[in-house]
Amino acid sequence: IIRKIEQAWDEIAPGRELKYTFLVDQLASRYEEEEKWGEIVTYASLLAILISSLGLFGLSLVTVNKKIKEISIRKVNGATIRDIVVLLNKGFIIKIGTGIIIAFPLAYLIMNKWLANYANRISIHPWIFGMAGLIVLTVALLTINWQCWKSARKNPTDTLRAEYFSKHVNNENLIVLRC
Repeated sequence: IIRKIEQAWDEIAPGRELKYTFLVDQLASRYEEEEKWGEIVTYASLLAILISSLGLFGLSLVTVNKKIKEISIRKVNGATIRDIVVLLNKGFIIKIGTGIIIAFPLAYLIMNKWLANYANRISIHPWIFGMAGLIVLTVALLTINWQCWKSARKNPTDTLRAEYFSKHVNNENLIVLRC
């Protein structure tokens, strides 16, 4: 077909060069920058998820260490591991839920504005945000539950004994007996 078009062009405009491009190539060149940005955003998102998971892990470690005495007393009073994990997770779930509630309308507005620049526009469905929320909650709970489960499995007598000795016994008065 291109040869026939070139022959017809030579008949109509002899000596002038025929310049042509394919529509597929034009569309690909238009969206090439978007594809590069998509790749950059993907890597940045993965890095942000990793950093936030590490921060959440550190926050859960600090929270568990602050509540270790409370956890031990609850265990002595008959709390199960499940009760303790639920107690520790409740505060994190509330904070994450608040973040999700704030983030979803902002994400919807930003996506709407970004998608308005395209000729062929897709609609934004609410289930996309629901899935994103479930993924965020799952990653957060997986990050937090390790510390919660580990602290809930500790022997409460060891924790309370260490707490007692750290407050009531001076290092100078401590006598170590070796057998």
